[in-house]
Amino acid sequence: RFIGILIEQYEAKFPIWLAPIQIILLSITDRNIDQCIQMNNLINQKGYRSKIDIRNEKIGLKIRESTLQRIPLIGIIGDKEEIDSSIALRSLDGSNLGNFKLEKLYELMNELIENKGRSEWLFDLMNLLACDLGGTKVNLGLFKNNDKNISPKLLIKERYETIKYRSL
Repeated sequence: RFIGILIEQYEAKFPIWLAPIQIILLSITDRNIDQCIQMNNLINQKGYRSKIDIRNEKIGLKIRESTLQRIPLIGIIGDKEEIDSSIALRSLDGSNLGNFKLEKLYELMNELIENKGRSEWLFDLMNLLACDLGGTKVNLGLFKNNDKNISPKLLIKERYETIKYRSL
């Protein structure tokens, strides 16, 4: 019964800490299969639950199937990511999170898991990014900010003011 309640509550879109598979790695071409397998092994060794999709299918189909499986994070590895030893990351809602090296990916996943799906994680993460970027301006696709370049600290302040205003 309890599992049924959880499935209904989350609409089968489990947060990363509860999802059976936390991240899936997709290869774009056959050339990227070895890198995909290697990254998957490293992620699994850190204790995260991941799997790979190295089928010879179009990447759009793989992304769609992963989204329908409701896997919280989708990592894509192509030629560019293989050269950089990084992963292009997407969230379940379709937003592009950017390229992540493994250490940054571990930090992100730890942050998401530690907060157990609470909404405050986003503001903490943005503060972390603002510190890491030294106040430089970045395009944050997470917030759908009409493609304006805006500093993360200013964006957090604007979001906080909007939420505070709505609660009055």
